[in-house]
Amino acid sequence: MPESRLCGRLIKQRFASPTEARTLVRTWDSRQWREFRLLAILLILGTAFGCRPKDQTMLVVYVSGDVFLPDLRSSPWIPGKSVDCAIASRTSVQPEKGRDLLLCGRQSQDAWLQGSWLRGDIRSQFYDNARPFFVTFHSNGHAAGRYHPSEWSCTRTPEAIDCE
Repeated sequence: MPESRLCGRLIKQRFASPTEARTLVRTWDSRQWREFRLLAILLILGTAFGCRPKDQTMLVVYVSGDVFLPDLRSSPWIPGKSVDCAIASRTSVQPEKGRDLLLCGRQSQDAWLQGSWLRGDIRSQFYDNARPFFVTFHSNGHAAGRYHPSEWSCTRTPEAIDCE
């Protein structure tokens, strides 16, 4: 028996009426819609929780001074004060391998973007002024502008950094 005749016979035997065939297609569409909604929910949850940096001990830099002299010094960060911070590996200038930095304060971020790729001594001043802290991230950050990476509003406690 030719294959086309066999398929036609199977289809005719499976569906008693065209209404029954349309019902099956409609059920398939609603099942597909349920799967799409589940996938969309998982994607939203994955984005909300999966993009957040992991809580970890990392080098934190809060500097002031002139990047072009170069004269960068560690600034005092009073516990309880909030400062905008960004992660160096999420900028256009990559940190040394395995030594990521949390750049706190606008001057630290601007100096990193302007000078660290230009001169090696500026980059070394960042690492010299960095201190290790345990950093807790509560979100995936907020947009800081077109050419800047995500930022967090971070508060210093005596023993850690808490970023919202």
